[in-house]
Amino acid sequence: HKGAQIDWNDNVNRERFLVKMMSILFMKRLESSWYSCMLTVKKVLDVHEQTLKKVIDFEEHKKNGVIDVDVPDEDENFDTDDVFTLRKGTIKLSEMKNLGGFKRGLQHNVKCLNGIYLSLQGFEKNYRNRSEQDVKLDELEKLLKEKQESKNKKIVVFTAYSDTAKFLYDELRQRGFGRIASVSGTAIYTSGQQHTKDFQEVLQSFAPYSKLYKEKDWSQLYEETHLDTEKYFDAEKRQWRVPYTVWEQLVRANEPDIVRLLDDPIDILIASDCLSEGQNLQDADMQVNYDIHWNPVRLIQRFGRIDRIGSPN
Repeated sequence: HKGAQIDWNDNVNRERFLVKMMSILFMKRLESSWYSCMLTVKKVLDVHEQTLKKVIDFEEHKKNGVIDVDVPDEDENFDTDDVFTLRKGTIKLSEMKNLGGFKRGLQHNVKCLNGIYLSLQGFEKNYRNRSEQDVKLDELEKLLKEKQESKNKKIVVFTAYSDTAKFLYDELRQRGFGRIASVSGTAIYTSGQQHTKDFQEVLQSFAPYSKLYKEKDWSQLYEETHLDTEKYFDAEKRQWRVPYTVWEQLVRANEPDIVRLLDDPIDILIASDCLSEGQNLQDADMQVNYDIHWNPVRLIQRFGRIDRIGSPN
């Protein structure tokens, strides 16, 4: 009712809000990529089918089942407010007052979710045999090809979901792109002969100027190689002022582990929002939002990875 206060501690209101929240989650996943949405639909469908099986077993065999109450959220970046989520716990089927209604609701949901899942599977089949196109991915491919022709080939592609990050990595590899990496809160994937799954090494390979030359302390290397202090050391500020080209020459002569990263560079970095804060990636001069996060602050943080004070870009 208009003007009425909503009691968020009431379980009915909380569940109604959860239904709306889940519908938004499905839409955000679909906006990101059909592949990400398909995985989410399958996960939720599986939960419904497992719960329905418990209900049928209870009705037919009086085998008491327990329903776990939780919010199905497999993605590390789907933010929820605790005040709006169901309290975790368990519900015994024997204590349900309207078990028949619960069963009918599950059956209805299973039918709807299965229809959506089969439709997405049909799209995937057509996409794999090239009778359907992923128009957004085609546009990204076109942009990346143009970027490879420019002087600075480095580009960051952000997505809100780790599923989409892995999907983009796999698809772009199949489309012939090399020197590519995908980094999310759950997994790291890299191309190339010498790359590891080490988080920092991936970033250093992508942005050696920012992550190696600028961030690491190389004073010991400069001292051990007897670098000209009059030319490169600021005595007043007690700081080394070594140009990047001189640093690279010293590194190539004395640091084989670093040379491995410099000689097998990453030009395309696909990242979830685990990289949207606190990382200097201004070796790149272009960033793409493959999907739009619901929080505008997150978008500002994404841009801030390459749009930084002192950056030549």
